[in-house]
Amino acid sequence: MTDLSSFTKDALALMRNEIIKVNGNEVFFVGKWGKDELIDSITPLAWGNDNSVPVIYDQSLKGDIVIHNHPSGSLNPSDNDIAIASALGNNGIGFIIINNSVTKSYTVVDSVKTIQKALLEINTLLSLFNPKGKIGTYFNPFEQRDSQLSMLKAICDSIKIKKLL
Repeated sequence: MTDLSSFTKDALALMRNEIIKVNGNEVFFVGKWGKDELIDSITPLAWGNDNSVPVIYDQSLKGDIVIHNHPSGSLNPSDNDIAIASALGNNGIGFIIINNSVTKSYTVVDSVKTIQKALLEINTLLSLFNPKGKIGTYFNPFEQRDSQLSMLKAICDSIKIKKLL
């Protein structure tokens, strides 16, 4: 069993309401991680019957979580669940089974945590090369070279990037 604390209250409520709408039949959801490392975006993608649901995961990306409910209340993954979870897991997509009341869950495969990328301004990159910058403080002694700064500017200009990852 897995703790549902990785989900926001709104995400849990959305799944619970969607399951109620289909009279407790299986629903296939995709969850996305948001701020505070919580799954806050849930999208229902497929609706099934009392023992199966179509698996529509082409809208899932590395780091996402696919979720579906087991109306029986058993969170044990079926052989089909294991096969699907394996395929998804190999693409960095997690797989969770929930009960109909969305009070219990079982994580078959964790999603790969994606790294938040931040954009750096060219001036931020250039500041790395001054005596008090990261590179400057790493090397002792450090000699700032205008030619290195000119080369970095030229590289950024040549690939026409105002901001670099």
